[in-house]
Parts: sequence; C-alpha cells; structure tokens
Amino acid sequence: MSILTVMDASALLNAALECHRAGDVESAARFYEQVLALQPDNVDALNLLGLTLHQRGRDADAIAPLERAVAVQPGFAGAWLHLGTVLRRVNRPQDAARAYMRVAETAPASALGPMGLGQIAEFAGDRATAKRHYLDALAREPQHGGAHFALGTLLANDGDLRGGLDHVRQAIALDPAAPDHHLALATLLFVAGDSSGAIAAYRKCLDLAPGHLDAWASLIAALCAGNDAPAAQTALDAMKRHAQANDPRVDMAQGQLANLQGKPAAAIAALSRALRNMIGAAPDARLGDVARILGEQVHALDMVRRERIAAACDVLGTLLPLFDDFATADALFAAAAKLGRLRALKNRIAVSLYDPDLTLDRRKALHLDFGEKMRDGAAVPPVPWVRKAGEKIRIGYVSSDFRRHPVARSMRPLFAAADRERFAIHGYNLAFVEDELSREFAAMADGWHHLAARPDAELAQIVRRDGIDILVHVAGHFDENRTGLAWRRAAPVQVSLFDAATSGIAAIDYLIADRHLVPRHGNEFYAERVLRLPNLYIHPWLAEARTLAPRAANAPIVFASFSNPTKLNGRTLETWAQVLRAVEGATLLLGHARAMDEPEIRQRFQAHFTKAGIDPARIAVRPYVADLAAHLASYHGVDVVLDPFPFNGSTSTFEALSMGVPVVSLTGDTMMSRWSGAMLAHLGLDRCRAASVEDYVRVAAELAADIAWRNALRAGLPDRMKYSALVDERRWMHRLERAYRAFARRAIMRAT
Repeated sequence: MSILTVMDASALLNAALECHRAGDVESAARFYEQVLALQPDNVDALNLLGLTLHQRGRDADAIAPLERAVAVQPGFAGAWLHLGTVLRRVNRPQDAARAYMRVAETAPASALGPMGLGQIAEFAGDRATAKRHYLDALAREPQHGGAHFALGTLLANDGDLRGGLDHVRQAIALDPAAPDHHLALATLLFVAGDSSGAIAAYRKCLDLAPGHLDAWASLIAALCAGNDAPAAQTALDAMKRHAQANDPRVDMAQGQLANLQGKPAAAIAALSRALRNMIGAAPDARLGDVARILGEQVHALDMVRRERIAAACDVLGTLLPLFDDFATADALFAAAAKLGRLRALKNRIAVSLYDPDLTLDRRKALHLDFGEKMRDGAAVPPVPWVRKAGEKIRIGYVSSDFRRHPVARSMRPLFAAADRERFAIHGYNLAFVEDELSREFAAMADGWHHLAARPDAELAQIVRRDGIDILVHVAGHFDENRTGLAWRRAAPVQVSLFDAATSGIAAIDYLIADRHLVPRHGNEFYAERVLRLPNLYIHPWLAEARTLAPRAANAPIVFASFSNPTKLNGRTLETWAQVLRAVEGATLLLGHARAMDEPEIRQRFQAHFTKAGIDPARIAVRPYVADLAAHLASYHGVDVVLDPFPFNGSTSTFEALSMGVPVVSLTGDTMMSRWSGAMLAHLGLDRCRAASVEDYVRVAAELAADIAWRNALRAGLPDRMKYSALVDERRWMHRLERAYRAFARRAIMRAT
C-alpha cells in the first residue's frame, strides 16, 4: 500500500467522522465506503459504516461490514457491540447474544456487554437471567445510568416496586436529562399510588421531550384515573399539537377522556379508530372482524403494540354492551386476554352478568376459565391459622370502592359498627385516588394501606405481614378490584362479599349471601361455600328521602327506570314495550346515569321503542342529576319503577323503595337477577315479583291500576324500609361477625 493511499484514506476517514458527528450520516457513509475502496480491512471504517447503516434503518445491510470488522480485529469491542445491536434488530437473538458475550469478554470494565445480554434475556421472558446480567453491568460500572434504569424497571415488573424505584431514581441522578428515566419513574409512582408524584414526573419528562407521545398518553391516563377531565383535556390538546395525523396514541387518549366524561359513543369511535389503525384494518372494518384479525396477528405483535391493542380491546369491551353488543364485547375481551391483559378476563366476567342470552352452563364455564387463568402461575400454600381461641381476630377488607361509590355506603358498617373487642379491622384500598370518604375509612381502621395497582404478590406480602386472619374481597368482579389476589392465599380464610356472582376461584372459602339471593338447591354454580345470612345489608337509610304525596286518581301512569343503561338490554326494552302496550296512555321515564345524556344512547332507546310500535312521545329521558336529593325528587311523579334483567337494580331499587314507589322485578336463576327480588321479599312485597316476562307485564299492569295500594305504599313503605333489616347495620354486623367467628372456629379445628 502506497503512502498516498494511506494519506487519502486518513483524510477520507476524518471527513467521514466530521459528517458523522454533524449528523449527516448519508455523507459519512459515502466517505466510509471510499475509505474501504482504498483499504478494505480498515476496521474503523467497517465499524462506522455498519453504524451508519443501522442509523438509517438498514440493519440487514449493516451486518456484513460489522462481521468483517470483528473478523479482521476479534478484540474490537465497539464493533461487536454494534453487531449485537443490529442482530437483535433483525430478530437473531442467539447470534446477538454471542456478540454481546464477546463485548463482555473484550471490554471487562464496560457495562454494555452485560446490558445487551440482559435485554435479550428480558425480551425472551427469562427475567432471572436478565437480572443477573444487569447486576453484572452495575458491578462493572456502578455509575451506569442505563443499567440502573434497566434493573429498576425489571425489579418493578417483578413486584419489587421499592427496589425498582430506588434504581430508577439512581438512573435519574446519573442522567437527569434522559426523558425515559422520568417516564419510568412516573409509571412506577403511579403504580405505587402516588398519583401527584407520577403526574409531576410525566410533566418533567415532557419538559425534556415535548414531543414524547408515550409520555403524553401516560399523563392523560393518569389524569383520567384521577377524574381530572379538564387537565386531561388540556394535555390532549397539547399532545395533538405534537402528533402526526391518525396516530393511534392520540385516539387512545381521546377515547379514555371521552369515557371519563360519560361520552361512550365518542369513546367507542376513538378507540375503534386506534384499534383499526394499530392492526392495519380498513377504517370501516367491523369490530368483530377486527377481533378475528387480532387472533391471526397476535404472535407477530411487539410488546408495546400488544399492550396498547389489549388496552383498547378491553375498554371497548366494557362500552359496547351500552349498545347491546355483547358478542363483539366478548370477542374483544378474549383478544385482550390472549394479548396478555389479565384484567380483561375480570371485565369479561363482569360484562357477562348483563348478557340476557348467556346460559347457566356458559356462565359456569366462563367463571371456571376465569378462576383458573387468574392463578397466573401462583401456587402459594395457604397461610396457617395461628390465632388462638379468644384472641382478637384480624379482618382485612380489600376493595377499590373505599371512595365516593355506592358500595362504600354498604361497607361503612364493616368499619363503623365493628365489635372492636373481638375484631381488628384493616383496609386495603385499591382505588387510584383517595377522597374524603377514603380518609374517613382510614380513620376508622386499625390498619390502612393505599395499594392502587400494586402487584398482587406485593399486596399479598403486606396482608401476610399484617397477620390478617380473614381476608374479605369486596365486590371483586367490578371496578379495580382483583379477586386474582386470592390465589396468593395471604390469609387462612378468604371471603367474597357484596359480589354479583361466584368468583370462580377455589381459594376463596366462603361467599356471603342470603336465602333469597342464593336459594338452596338453586342451579347457579359457586366455587365457594355459600353462607346464607337472614339478609344482606344494603345501604344506610337515605336521609334525603321524603314522603311522597298521593298520586291523583286521574293522573296518567308514569313508569320509570333510573338504572345503569348497560342493564337496559334489548330483551328488557322489549318487555317494557309490552308493558306500555298493556297500559294505555302510560309513559316511561329513563335517566339518572350520565350516559343517558348522550344523543346516541337516547337514539338507541327511541329506535327500539319505535320499532316496537311505541310512540316516541311516550318515552322521556331525564338529564343526569348529580345531587341525590334532587334525583330522589324525581320519584314524586313516578307510579311504578320497572327493574331491568338479568342484572337487576341495586341502588336504584333501594332508592325507589325508600321513596315509597313499588318496583316490578323479574326473579331469575342467577344471584344478580334476584337482587331486587331479595329486597322485595324482605319488605313483604312479593306482589311485585314476577316469575316470567308474561308475569312481569301482568304485575306492572296490575300495580298501575291499583292506585289505592300504591298510595298506601307511598305513605307507609318509607318507614317500613327505614326500620327494616336492610338498613339495620348493627343487626347486620352482629350476624356477619358471628359468621366470622364460625369461620375462625373451623380454621382452628383444621389447624389442630
């Protein structure tokens, strides 16, 4: 090789490096190629040409020059590192691992080799090996921010939230300008229940990278979880300024916000756009077809897309029943579960309770499948009973409803009226945001933990540490509750309370019900042993309730339903149309739920009744009323309340009866279809219970015609309710705590 050739190659390499440092990778690549034309084995040019090809998205083309570089100089750690990176990108993980091993061997003081090996292992699901490699990286470079970041996120995903936070914070201290480090911190803080800290960290990430759409999406999700619609709207507007057209992350955020705002039709439209976009489906593709396409694509989706698609499917599944589309909802839940979103299984069960066409056999199969899948690999032996007879029994209540929520009113006696001589009461709050009611529960508890979104394994550790004897899962199928926690067997005895059906989980020992909700020799399946108390406590007496004036004899009959519109399926609406045909001149008043203000929801109801031959003028939809006293005032003009089925009213039935208005209810063969009937039976109102659709229509017509009986009920039923067992918290707690003591005795006998 001539001296001129060497000088020319050196000059070209310097020119290439200047272009590369300036960000002009295309010009740099041309110079590297010219160097190699003069010196084919120039390892620096080979390495850097491979790097420029990688930076231009040509990973397959980058392999050859990088392989040549390490063949010429086997100890070239930088070339091995770049080769490992491109081999990972072209989905050759085993070859990439060999390259990273050579980095680790040739650069023993560098964290980069073990980091690459850890990332490959983590992507393959071998988290223990990944952890070992990340620890090796930190042993080599204790101040390596990327290694702290990788280890922190791994630990947090494995349930070690405290360790994860510690390492992510160290990563931020070492590299405070890295946006993704702040994004990870925000995510972990949100999981830890520190919503304000999480929101601050999301905003810090966006200060560093204003166009970081993942951070915008996560911030909006956190704001929606905290019910802060105005802030979420402001964030969404900012996100749109940084996003390209049709970015599915924007549609996802828009769908979440619309759902929070009580705009289900808008939420469905936005989430459907996002879902179709993410899987490449046609803009007008039916969601049922989208679910089928997903089943074919599931193995080809990367982790990020899987999580986003699963989230969209899950939320859509909860919204579609508002439009009576249970089949598509079920298909989307199944797709979300197949993509790894376990909570979709719980939502699938919850939505199935509203489906009027689901058979008992199908319900049983769904619950058993749910119970088995919620094991999620957990095979934990039960905690042994250690409390001695006569010692104070520790009761733990797990719920996401320790907040402004109807279930919270039913739970209040569990804390306020507990026998503190015999029981210690602990609360485990799964709600994302605590409010004044949460703080009231915390003040009444002997022990309190706010554990929103914490992994089940960590929650179980806390329950064990508290020495809980009886762990009570409250309304486990709904909201953010997690009955899958029961498989962790964190307490010797586990109980299901205020739920609408079986948990499907054999690790839960008892389900609390009454003889009307779960009659002996009934046909509905229960994985638990059912304990039938004389009655369930429903609700504190409504101080806002007022005695209604008698209805005039010549007043047109007004039927009403103030139930959740998800309960108003096609079969229920058809039955109500029959009622209106049977009672000439009667009208039907719907309302109370915020979703009723949506034009699409109103149109659905109007279209159904019009098709059934009912004049639209006979159907009225009342706007949403937030104030309870104002809402209850609506009953002044109501003669008879019509109960939906198979998912009966609960709060709505209680309110109507408290105001002295009769409720017509169809008693079915499931716990949830007997809820209103149980209240009616306890109040001696068997006249209001129907055994079939034909019977329902007959009962409604008879009650409408019997004004004397209805007016007597308006005058006397409120007092009957006020002094009934349904609102007697002390009587209820005496019976419930007697059951707890019986559970304890059985556990002691088993332990000995």
